[in-house]
Amino acid sequence: MITVKGKLQQAASTEHCAALLHLTEQGLVQLYAEQDNSLLMEVAADQYQMAEVLPGLPAELLFNTGAVFSPDDSNWRWPKGGRQNVTLKLETNKSLIVLSVIAVPILIWWLTAVGLPKAATAMVPFIPVAVEESIGKQSMQVFDRTLLSDSELSPQLQQSIRSQWQQAVEQLQLNSGYQYQLHFRSSKTLGANAFALPGGYLTITDELVRRLETKPDAILAVLLHEVGHVEHRHGMTLAAQATASTIVMSVLFSDLEGITEAVLGTGTSLVQSAFSRDMERQADYFSTKALVKLNKSPHAFVEAMLALTKGQPKEQLSPWLEYLSSHPDTKERIEKARQQAQP
Repeated sequence: MITVKGKLQQAASTEHCAALLHLTEQGLVQLYAEQDNSLLMEVAADQYQMAEVLPGLPAELLFNTGAVFSPDDSNWRWPKGGRQNVTLKLETNKSLIVLSVIAVPILIWWLTAVGLPKAATAMVPFIPVAVEESIGKQSMQVFDRTLLSDSELSPQLQQSIRSQWQQAVEQLQLNSGYQYQLHFRSSKTLGANAFALPGGYLTITDELVRRLETKPDAILAVLLHEVGHVEHRHGMTLAAQATASTIVMSVLFSDLEGITEAVLGTGTSLVQSAFSRDMERQADYFSTKALVKLNKSPHAFVEAMLALTKGQPKEQLSPWLEYLSSHPDTKERIEKARQQAQP
């Protein structure tokens, strides 16, 4: 027989009393009041269970009636813990602890770098165009408040570029369902640049237009490159990946408020996202193939690349879009376009 000193708390009560517990080999439990040694309760083996064992806390005995016996010795462990003994072994097994220290970071890395991106990419085709348009509109508003200002290009020049652009879109007969919008903006931060947002929001800066003002086909090549991002849903893919990663990290670190912030901030997260090299190659290929379909030379894309990189060493480019650092090697892109331009 085993005798354990502790406290007994009756069911549905905050009151407790000092008690002595006697545990027989058959599992019978007898509880006596420590003060007068009167019998408080006698319970068969199938009428109680051991609570989960936590390091530094006493192993409580839970009775079916709702009463709880808590040993005074915080290190006390019942001889027949069953599930509780397994838990304790897992918590104190040094090999498992070392393994978890190694495995958990690897698992988190795999989720954020491989698992979640693939899962998010697989879900993108099921996202309605209307949702993309809403995200694109929100993102455009963020850009206008932070990085962009009104265009200083003449209305005539804007209309000329827009007319050529609209004619090209009609000729390409895109069936994706996007209602493309072309915006002209000025930006000292972004410099000579262009970008696409989900839902068909395209923006080209005054600085880039001025570099290509005498080469309208080069401007068209840049815009077609951005259309390629939209048609391949690259922006939406980035937003889905960022949201999924944020949600998982919020759950792992018990920051449930981060889930709401992730969902509400999906559009604004695109402001700080950069397309991957594979995405850029897809957009490049879309642009050059579209130029051929429009009976224009892919060399226009070469001219756009040369103008875009002129006087802008990699280390001086905008940290917002990380244009060259996220894009494939510029020489590689130009060479591929020149190969397509050859008869």
